Amino acid sequence: MVYPFWCKIVEFLEKWVGFALPSETRLCLLGYRMVVPSVTAKTFTVVKVGIITAARILLHNWKLLRTPDIKERNEEMMKITSYEYGLERVSGEGK
Repeated sequence: MVYPFWCKIVEFLEKWVGFALPSETRLCLLGYRMVVPSVTAKTFTVVKVGIITAARILLHNWKLLRTPDIKERNEEMMKITSYEYGLERVSGEGK
């Protein structure tokens, strides 16, 4: 149930960053950067945010007997984006 979801997330992130990512547990569960050593820090940040969001969805749904879908991931990313935008506005950096 979890593995197919991680495969979809890795596939989505590969399209986003433009290169293949390993679907290793060190990357998916731990966010271990050495799995993709040639990636820039900025690109790895994008990957890590995607992985953290996916892990958050799994934790929210761990008792359900279904696989989360990409739609839930996209909704969660929109929430995070709105939180970040709000924080930028409050701190005065978004001007």
